[in-house]
Amino acid sequence: MGKGFHPRPQMRFTSALGVGAASLDEVMYLKLAKQYTSAGLARQLRENTVSGIEILDIEILTDNTPKMKAESAWYEFPVPCELQLATKENINQFMAAESYWITRAKKRQQINIRPDVLRLHLDQLQLRTQLELRSEATVRPQDIIEILGLAELPHHGNFLTQTKIQLQNIKKETT
Repeated sequence: MGKGFHPRPQMRFTSALGVGAASLDEVMYLKLAKQYTSAGLARQLRENTVSGIEILDIEILTDNTPKMKAESAWYEFPVPCELQLATKENINQFMAAESYWITRAKKRQQINIRPDVLRLHLDQLQLRTQLELRSEATVRPQDIIEILGLAELPHHGNFLTQTKIQLQNIKKETT
C-alpha cells in the first residue's frame, strides 16, 4: 500500500504492453491494505472495473509464496491473404538464422534477438509468435512485424494482440 495522505493500492504488471496493442491475458500483482479472500477480491474488482475487463483468476500470495516472473508471451497479428506467401518466406529465413542483430535507437545498443523468438509461424491468416521475456534488452513483437515486412499494417487497422503470458516460479534465496 502506498504511504502518504491518500494511500492507494500498489499495482505491478508482469510485462509492459506496447501502445496500440491489445491483451487477452494479463497478470497483475496488487498489494492491498486489508486482507481479502479470492472470492471477495474478485467481487470487489468486478464491481469497480471498466467494461471489457474480465477477472479470470485470483491467487492470494503470502510472504512464503515463490515470486512469479513472466517467462514468455504469445502474440497474434493478422496478415492479409496477399502477404501470406512473402511472410512465410520471411519467417523461414528468420527462423533458419542463428542470429539476427538489431540496434536499439535510444541507446545505440546492438542485440541479437533471434534466440528470444521461441516460436514464429502463420496459422489461418494470423502471425503467431512466442517471445522470451527478459529484464535486459530483448525482442519486441513490433521488431518481428518490421522484420517480416509488415510494418505498414498497423497503420491500416491491423493490431497486435498479446494472447498469453507464461509464468515461471522464482525460488527465494536463503541466506
